Amino acid sequence: MLTLDTLNVMLAVSEEGLIEEMNHRAAGLTAAGGLL
Repeated sequence: MLTLDTLNVMLAVSEEGLIEEMNHRAAGLTAAGGLL
């Protein structure tokens, strides 16, 4: 069974990945907007 610590780590990792994803998309949109 998963412990609370394990769940907390998984949540932190998934949040980190989500933030990275959003940053890349925002940077891509900004770069595309700058080209127009």
